[in-house]
Amino acid sequence: CRIVGLDFSEDMMAACAGRGITEFLVKCDVGKDRWPLENASQNMVVSAGLLEYLTPEMLQHFLMESKRILQQKSLLIFTYMP
Repeated sequence: CRIVGLDFSEDMMAACAGRGITEFLVKCDVGKDRWPLENASQNMVVSAGLLEYLTPEMLQHFLMESKRILQQKSLLIFTYMP
């Protein structure tokens, strides 16, 4: 299993790096930045506790980037914490 981590928060980046489970970890605003991943290169996107912080425009960007990097018949998983 190859885990790629994208996050904007320094705290979350440090927490993830400390676990040593990611192959590739990048500071990235997933609601605005182009994700540093190739088209159709991933088979799953997991978004945990993010969507409630995105504006409609940022959500649209997130969904478009997810679609771009996901292979066909892949998973897009959300958690939502109001």
